Amino acid sequence: MKHILSLFLALFACSGMYAQHIIRLSIKNSEEKTPLAGATVIISPLNKTVIAEDEKNKTDLITNGLFGFSRNPIFLGMILSTIGIFLIMPDTITFFIAATSYIVIQIQIRLEEEHLVKQHGTIYSEYKRTVRRLI
Repeated sequence: MKHILSLFLALFACSGMYAQHIIRLSIKNSEEKTPLAGATVIISPLNKTVIAEDEKNKTDLITNGLFGFSRNPIFLGMILSTIGIFLIMPDTITFFIAATSYIVIQIQIRLEEEHLVKQHGTIYSEYKRTVRRLI
C-alpha cells in the first residue's frame, strides 16, 4: 500500500508539471483561454500561476493576512505538505517528490516575482524588501 501511494503521488506531481508546460504553451497560442485556464487549476496547484501571469488583467497586490508574513504562503504550504508526506512515508520516491517540488516551486516563485515587479513596480519592490519570500 505504501508503494502504491508513493507511486500515485509521484505520478500526480509529474503529470501536474507536464500539464503546466503544455497548458502554458496552449494559453499563449490560443484565443479561447477560459477552458484551459480552468483545466490548469484542476490539474495542479502550480498551474494557477498561468492565470496570475496574464498580461491583460492587472491584479491587485495583496499584502495583508498571511501575505504580511510570507510573500508566498501558498507555495510554503505546498513545500511543507511534500516534506510532511516524506516524513510520514520516508522512501526514495517521496524524497524525490519533496526535493523536486521544492526546486520547481523556487523556480516558479522567481518567475512570478519578475512578473510582479513589472506589473506593480516600486510597490512590489518595497513589499519584497519588507516581507520574506517564504518564512
